[in-house]
Amino acid sequence: MTYSFDTPCGVEQGFRAIADYQIGAALRELDRGEREREEIVHDVRLRCKKLRGLIRLVRPAFPDYKAENKAFRAIAHLFEDMRDAKVMQDTYDLVIAAHEEQVDRSAFASVRREMTNRRKAVHDRADWGAVKAEARAALAEARERARGWSLEADGWKALSGGLAKTHGRAVEAMAKARAEPTGANHHEWRKRAKYHWYHTRLLKHAFPQALKPRAETVHDLTDLLGDHHDLNVFVATIEGEPAAFGEPETIALLGAMAERLAADLEERAGALGERLFAEDTDTLTDRWGAWWDAWRAQERRSDAA
Repeated sequence: MTYSFDTPCGVEQGFRAIADYQIGAALRELDRGEREREEIVHDVRLRCKKLRGLIRLVRPAFPDYKAENKAFRAIAHLFEDMRDAKVMQDTYDLVIAAHEEQVDRSAFASVRREMTNRRKAVHDRADWGAVKAEARAALAEARERARGWSLEADGWKALSGGLAKTHGRAVEAMAKARAEPTGANHHEWRKRAKYHWYHTRLLKHAFPQALKPRAETVHDLTDLLGDHHDLNVFVATIEGEPAAFGEPETIALLGAMAERLAADLEERAGALGERLFAEDTDTLTDRWGAWWDAWRAQERRSDAA
C-alpha cells in the first residue's frame, strides 16, 4: 500500500489501513540482519515520521492524537543517537564533496577519523538487541491500537483541519526564518514543511497531476533545509571541541567551508519556499477540498456505472 489515501470514500478506514501498513513495515525492518543496522535505524525512524504525519493530518478529528504522537516519537527516539552519529559523518562528506576542487581531502583526515570513531563508539555502547526488542514491543502495541482508531468526522471534514494547520504553520515558520535567519528558525521551518510534504503525499490522488509534482518539490525544499540544519550542528560540534578534531587552522577552515555551504542552501531554500508557500492557507485548503470533492464524485459515478 502506498503512503496515500487510495479512495475518497471511507477516510477512517483508509486512515487505519495506512497506519497498519506503516507499522507492519517498521516491524519487518526490525527483522533484518545485524549488518543492516543503519538501514534499520533510518527506515524505522522514517516509518514513525510518516505515522506522525498521518495522524497530524486528521488531528482535529482524532481524539487520540496526543497520546499516539507521543508514542511514535518515543519509538523513533530509541534510535536517535545512532542516527545522529551517522549524520555527522555524512555531513563531513557533504562539505568535502562541495569543495572537492578547492581543498586537499587528506588535510581533514583527522576530522573524518574522529567522526568515524564517534560513530563506532555509539554503536558499541548501544544494546542493539534491547533497543530492537523495545521498539518491536511498542510498535506491536501501537498496531493493535491503530486497528481500533476512530475519527470524529469523515470525508474532507476529517482532513481539512489538519492540512490547514500544518500548512499555516509552515508559512509562519518560513516567514520567521526569512526575517530572522537563524539555524533554529530554519530547522523549525523544515519540520513544518516536512509535515506538509507528508500531507501532500497522503492526498495526492485527489489530483495527481498537481499534487505529485508539488510533493517532489516540497521534498526538495526539506532536503535543503535538512542539510542546512545538519551543517549547523556539524559546525557547532567541531568548534565546540576543536582539540578533538585536529589543528585549529584545520577546524577554522572546515567550519568556514560548512558555513559557506549552509548559506548557499539557505538562499536556495528561501527562493523555493517563497514559491511553494506563496498561496495563503485558506485558499490552498479550499482548492484541495474542491479537488477531493471532484474525486469523490468521480468515484461515485464509477461505482454507479
